[in-house]
Amino acid sequence: MKRFLALFIVTFLGLILYACGPDDIDEDLAPAFSHLIVNERSPIIEGENVTYIVDKGDEIVVEVFIDNPTSAPINSVTINGQTYRANRFEEGTTPQRIVLHLRMPVPGEIVYEVESFLHSDSVSVPVEANNSYTVFVRKT
Repeated sequence: MKRFLALFIVTFLGLILYACGPDDIDEDLAPAFSHLIVNERSPIIEGENVTYIVDKGDEIVVEVFIDNPTSAPINSVTINGQTYRANRFEEGTTPQRIVLHLRMPVPGEIVYEVESFLHSDSVSVPVEANNSYTVFVRKT
């Protein structure tokens, strides 16, 4: 009888702990990458990647748009392996629009790719399409 009672208690506690676990994110409500704007224009026109031409030391404004129906805060965005945390986001940032100012330090052509973003549930969301832009930095 003691074994049965111990087994019952362990099973009951296990079920309670399982029921109190983290909820799955509804796929329809999970944040997803929407599109990208660089210096106030789309980096892709008629399916072709547009090259931005800037001078060395100039800043470009990158806006990452996110379909975010629950307005979950975005904690970071990763571009070319560099993670930009929320404290680097510029004024005008919302849960649906991340604004970054990036300085162009090295002359030459660089292809930037938005790789992922991390939202408040500590879930990294990969970005796989229409997520790159090319910058040609001129020597000054």
